[in-house]
Amino acid sequence: MAREILLSLDKKASSFAISKVDRKKLYGFKKRIYLDEKGIECPRANIEEETGIVFFNSDTSSCNVDFKGNFLDKKDIEAVDEKGKELKKHDSTLGREVPLSSISVEDALNIQINSVYYLEPKEFDSKLKTKLDQGEIYRFDFNYFSDFKLEDGIILKAEQDYFALIGRNTTCHWMGESIDNLPEEIEEFEDNDLDFEMM
Repeated sequence: MAREILLSLDKKASSFAISKVDRKKLYGFKKRIYLDEKGIECPRANIEEETGIVFFNSDTSSCNVDFKGNFLDKKDIEAVDEKGKELKKHDSTLGREVPLSSISVEDALNIQINSVYYLEPKEFDSKLKTKLDQGEIYRFDFNYFSDFKLEDGIILKAEQDYFALIGRNTTCHWMGESIDNLPEEIEEFEDNDLDFEMM
């Protein structure tokens, strides 16, 4: 079953099926497969250096333990902020109606994008479609899985299709010198002073 997001503008919901866009889908990929003398694919294995024991990927797993070495179930682990206050876990937003809010291009550019999803409209509110077609951008909360921090999502239209950009908002702190403190003379470099082989 395809995953869907429900986005609401002025209390009118639109639903989109989402599919992640990655480099493999855009450019394709190659995979090297090793075969034995009978043409059967060889499974990948590792050798433990000290004992020489051979183990496959499925032979190992990771787990959480406390400082005494006791096993901890994932559901028993809590997250706290820098002040030691317990963080609330947010549910996945997939399949739940999430409100949209208008966002400027400048604010959208402050979001560090981690994932891109192609959106296939299922139910499309006419007002939202018109606004997106006119080049407007909207922000929404997004969580693919249950997590302690909601991600920032942006919905926009490219030339023909609609996309959701997912990431986290960042802030920039600009620093500079006062004009009064600028040096009187600035050293100028000639083109032949740069040696790119030294970089």
